[in-house]
Amino acid sequence: MREEKSKHKILIVDDEKSNLDILRRLFRRKYQVLSAESGEDALDILAEHEVALILSDQRMPGITGAVLLERAMQTHPDAIRMILSGFTDTEDLIESINSGQVYRYVVKPWDSNDLQQTVDRSIETYELTIENRRLLSELQILNASLEQKIQERTVELQTAYDDLKQTQAMLVQTEKMATIGTMAGGIAHEINSPLAAILSNSQRILRFPDDEQKHIQSATLIEKATKQCKAIVESLLKYARKSEVETEEIDINAVIIETLSLVEHHLELKNIQIVKELSEVPSIRHSFVELSQVLTNLIMNAQDAISANDAEVGKIIISTAVADDKISLSVADNGIGMTQETQMKLFDPFFTTKDVSKGTGLGLSIVAGIVERFGGQIEVNSELGKGTTFIIRFSNKGES
Repeated sequence: MREEKSKHKILIVDDEKSNLDILRRLFRRKYQVLSAESGEDALDILAEHEVALILSDQRMPGITGAVLLERAMQTHPDAIRMILSGFTDTEDLIESINSGQVYRYVVKPWDSNDLQQTVDRSIETYELTIENRRLLSELQILNASLEQKIQERTVELQTAYDDLKQTQAMLVQTEKMATIGTMAGGIAHEINSPLAAILSNSQRILRFPDDEQKHIQSATLIEKATKQCKAIVESLLKYARKSEVETEEIDINAVIIETLSLVEHHLELKNIQIVKELSEVPSIRHSFVELSQVLTNLIMNAQDAISANDAEVGKIIISTAVADDKISLSVADNGIGMTQETQMKLFDPFFTTKDVSKGTGLGLSIVAGIVERFGGQIEVNSELGKGTTFIIRFSNKGES
């Protein structure tokens, strides 16, 4: 058990003393628990304490839980903000979630084990945020000492970090979409690969402080991965809000090669082999970033399927071809496969066969939405125990 001085502080707010007593007993072993019986008392406590998490009832005398969390966001932006409430408050809570105050929504009556796990995961998210800020701060100090010849690249790298900060905010919004749809869920797993590329290349710069060439290479990869993160989250938001997408004539094979540069090392660590069977295909009119997002999502789903199959050596085959006036892109794996029933629901929003901490069920519905928006079709062929193949087809008529 952690010593008292190392415990994270959490603030619990509820106008019912019995609830406060129950929650204090639930969390006091792991965390330093502060409590308040009103939103006003909670604000007084926040004026004197830094907290990692705020868990507030919604309906209380005086200010509501949503108003409390909105004000707390201004003074404690890193604190995880959660609300306890009944389903009767759903309409008010959706407005609060959309305005950015609430990170998690817990339904009353709660299950103690589920609530404990939810709080533990939220504290892990808080710790990652603080650690990420520390690493970024160290990297900024290092960049300040680099030679004049890479000053312009350093500015670009800083811009990439700013984009990452915006993307993290978008990721929180994505989590709120999952909360509205399922009342539970974890961070969207499809963003993990580009984030891993950002982290590994940041660490590479720290390991080689005097190697200008490695700095330039890593900064370029960080910029690409950050833009991919941004595009992933923006696509999640497109379900609620349509927006203009930049399109251009793109080479599908070039998209594949660039996407693999971000995920190939991660797959090698998982003992998964990538096989490219790329034919010469015409260019299509599409969004380079969004097609890369589609491919990344399919590759990471293939990785999960292979891991679930416990294969000694995993294999993902990515191929392109032209046939019957169609340009095709396929991703095949030797993973666990799926049943016909699963295939029928695969592209439904919020449908997932994975643990809640590994995905929200939005990934493949987003893939289908992107493909269809550009006039394409996607299909899946799979057999349980024998792997899965996703095939995307675009028209070969100069535009898709």
